[in-house]
Amino acid sequence: MDPGDFEVECRSLFSVLDKTESDSISLDELADFIKEQRIPLSASQVKELLDKVDKNHDGSISYPELREFLFHREQALQQTFSTWHPMRQVGEILRRLLYMLTWAYMCALQMN
Repeated sequence: MDPGDFEVECRSLFSVLDKTESDSISLDELADFIKEQRIPLSASQVKELLDKVDKNHDGSISYPELREFLFHREQALQQTFSTWHPMRQVGEILRRLLYMLTWAYMCALQMN
């Protein structure tokens, strides 16, 4: 993915998650998003996810923290699917879905 596209996707996801426009994602905002996406995580798993992304341990996720976290996930996805041609042609909606679900779901798997 083009670095500019990645930045746009990160900003877009951050805007979706930061419903209060406070320039950070709170535990409640993250929990609401995960619930809206119907991702089966318990309250303690959502907290663990926030803690994993929250590098400065202030109890919320800043844009740089989210971007860094997603960047590493994006690299892993590209390496995994780089030989499968159709994945290089993923449409905008599927790409957004991959970001959101991969971010939450892969973390949930890592916590188990």
